[in-house]
Amino acid sequence: MVRRTPLETELGQILGHLNRPRDRKLIARHLGWDGGPPCSLSEAGAAFQITRERARQVYAGALPLIRQPARTPALDAVLAFVRKRQQERVADVERRLREREFTSGMFSLHGVLTAARLLGRSPGFDLDQFGGVWFVGDVSEVGMAIRLTAAKLVEHHGVARVSVVTRTAAKGHSGRIKTGLVRGILETRSDLCWLDQPGEWFWLTSVSRNRLLTRVQKVLAVFSRIPLVKLHEAISRDYRPLRIPEAVLRSFCACLPWCRVNGDDLVVCGELNPDTILSGGEAVTCAILQQHGGAMDLSSLEECCYAAGVKKANLWRVLSFSPLIQRLDREVYGFILKTPPRTIGPKLTPQPCEGRS
Repeated sequence: MVRRTPLETELGQILGHLNRPRDRKLIARHLGWDGGPPCSLSEAGAAFQITRERARQVYAGALPLIRQPARTPALDAVLAFVRKRQQERVADVERRLREREFTSGMFSLHGVLTAARLLGRSPGFDLDQFGGVWFVGDVSEVGMAIRLTAAKLVEHHGVARVSVVTRTAAKGHSGRIKTGLVRGILETRSDLCWLDQPGEWFWLTSVSRNRLLTRVQKVLAVFSRIPLVKLHEAISRDYRPLRIPEAVLRSFCACLPWCRVNGDDLVVCGELNPDTILSGGEAVTCAILQQHGGAMDLSSLEECCYAAGVKKANLWRVLSFSPLIQRLDREVYGFILKTPPRTIGPKLTPQPCEGRS
């Protein structure tokens, strides 16, 4: 195996045309050839206790010597490697350069760009900052598309998958979007919460409208303890089913401040008031079921709900899609658990009506 000459060694040989060691270090600091990011002449001069003007003079005198024609196989190899890493995070590319011995240590890609431009090489790439993170190539437009797509998916489904974000964002963007870019853009968000070990499923905690969160809140507002398998079944009953693995639901619930995972159960550990979380026909239907022992035959339930002002269409939406209610038998509906639910406030409780429970 042929051992590569590290980029630092090659650039050091170019700076070797300068006689004074301090001048070599000053130029390396200014251009970012010492591994750190490039800096202004003022900053480089200050590091060596000289004025900006003196630093400018040193740099101006050094340029003709640095630009002397020379072969740069190490720089050319680095440029070829980076060109193939479009849409990747700069920090990841810098790490791979070191791992594959293109560089002897962490070397700033900004320093690679200054070397290419100063030595007359075409970089073939540029660097772009998005959300405080540097990427190879222009990612501003596609980055915004990824963030918008991720937020919409979380709003609609509660949680989302990286692969789905990649596929969905690519539909409205010319050119291929790499999965690594999607991960990198997502990780620029402070509200990102990974929900599985491989980092495929995630949640954005600042997205205010969240169907999954709403449905979990409803269930825990009524039941202070519920098996996760039952909760998974309950939140999936919707006109647009939430297809979320049970393990992901467990991780999601573990992130919530008002409940905790206890073995195979989810337990409420905060204040969830049914009076404020339940509303409309769902609140009235739950209150009626609670009055009648948690289960009722359909005809009696309909009679009581209609008498309490619940419209027929609304009642059927509740019976079909509410995470709190299920059909227990052909003509019997009741709560998803046999255990008594938490008390639903008197404001939601209609007047008792006749009916079989």
